[in-house]
Amino acid sequence: MTTQKLLGKTALVTGASHGIGLACARQLAEDGALVVITGRRQDALVEARNELLSKVPGARIEIRSGDARDEKSVEAAVNFAWGLEQRLNILVNDIWGGEPYIQF
Repeated sequence: MTTQKLLGKTALVTGASHGIGLACARQLAEDGALVVITGRRQDALVEARNELLSKVPGARIEIRSGDARDEKSVEAAVNFAWGLEQRLNILVNDIWGGEPYIQF
């Protein structure tokens, strides 16, 4: 049973075509969030979206392909997610490898 405690929230999940990112996207969708899943391969994202919709009927899952290690790609994904409902409440960053584009 879901509580829809995230209804009215928008989430962006990177690396969401499989593994932990996909599991996070599923939980967010079950909790009612509008979920934008991102990854480098469009075909894998379509497959992930279909899987999510089969497990969470009625969920709103959007796809944005791109490389989360690339600043312009990240900016485009954030703008896309924001543009859906003029909000971005949750970010799950599930990527690995390469050097981060932002140095702390």
